[in-house]
Amino acid sequence: MRARLDGFKNRLRAKDDELGRKSLEMEGLANTLKEAKAENKRLQAELEKGSEAKAEIERLKAELKKEQAHAAALTEYYNLTEPKMEALRQAAREAEANAKKEAQQFAQEMAKATESAKTACLVSLFGEVDITKYQGKQKFRDMTSATLDKPLWLLMKMVSSFGVSRHSIPCLSQAPTCGEAPCATVLPHDIETTGAPPPHGSSLPP
Repeated sequence: MRARLDGFKNRLRAKDDELGRKSLEMEGLANTLKEAKAENKRLQAELEKGSEAKAEIERLKAELKKEQAHAAALTEYYNLTEPKMEALRQAAREAEANAKKEAQQFAQEMAKATESAKTACLVSLFGEVDITKYQGKQKFRDMTSATLDKPLWLLMKMVSSFGVSRHSIPCLSQAPTCGEAPCATVLPHDIETTGAPPPHGSSLPP
């Protein structure tokens, strides 16, 4: 009887030891499961972050596509308008060149007109002056020819020096008087001046 009781105790002790081992295994499995849950939670958080990053990537892709479309539209607009802009620039350059050419032509025409007016004045002067009264007709012609490149006031001096009224010369009849511009009364030999204006206040015969 005692032997049977000892055997039962030994079996019971063995069962207790096995239960202890099972309990330790269960505790280890519980810890492992807890760690697995924590890892799963961490991975879920990473997955959510990855989803947010993916959404951001998709948003950036959409913006990039819009920018590419905008750039393509600008390029097309530039390709369409650049020939027109170049044509406008060419037209502006041609207009500027034409304006310069016309200005030069106008200046040349004005110079010719001025020379023609001076020549007309001298022709009128020859018609009014009796050059037979003066010695050296060639000198008279030289003096009058030399005034072609002189200003109006010098031509008026010549007219007055030969005793001719400036009102009898059409191109000088409206010339300014001494109160409006410098002038002087000179003798014929004074016409060989360098062209410097006379002192202010000198008188000009009518």
